[in-house]
Amino acid sequence: STPPQPETAPHRDCVEALLHHGSDTAIKAIVMNSRIERIGEAKFEAKDLSFPARTLGQLKAMSNAELETFVQNVFASLSAVSSGADKFNSLCYFETLCGDTQMANVFINSSLIGLFVKMLSLKNMPSHICALLATMIGLLLRHATLILPDVQKTNVMQVLVSTTQSDKPTKIRRRAFGCLGELLFYISTQPKADRAQWDVTAAAVEA
Repeated sequence: STPPQPETAPHRDCVEALLHHGSDTAIKAIVMNSRIERIGEAKFEAKDLSFPARTLGQLKAMSNAELETFVQNVFASLSAVSSGADKFNSLCYFETLCGDTQMANVFINSSLIGLFVKMLSLKNMPSHICALLATMIGLLLRHATLILPDVQKTNVMQVLVSTTQSDKPTKIRRRAFGCLGELLFYISTQPKADRAQWDVTAAAVEA
């Protein structure tokens, strides 16, 4: 029989091209990464919201005072005594706004992030709402380009670590891991003086 022939250089190049791609070395987002988890598009009923369902375009055209009023209305709706269905509907609407950088910068540094973190930490919060909260927090952390150190006063890092170690469903813990990764990545890319303002715990790094 004919002995096997050594690989030719062109053949090796073709194989290497299939095995490696330039995008493999690019930094990829954790939250909403389809290779990790496919998350369906949020659906909501605008007519059932207790506040007007503003579009991204409308929000971007608002003044700071108008945006503050919008944030207050959302906060009031989610913190009010209401059914789980109403809260879920409001959160589904709000999720559609979290993937925009301009709005993410506003929301992550507002009172809403503290409310989301608090709701996620509640033991009696329904799983489907917790999963949505983790998704929204992750989206804000992923898309925001400015996260003020004051955000850590919400205990976001501690709550995320606690959630990853909880007995909550795998889907929620996985999304909390994603949030934590996005937050740590943001902090690690900041200038040294800014990084020093964040209290990154060993538990967060080891998670």
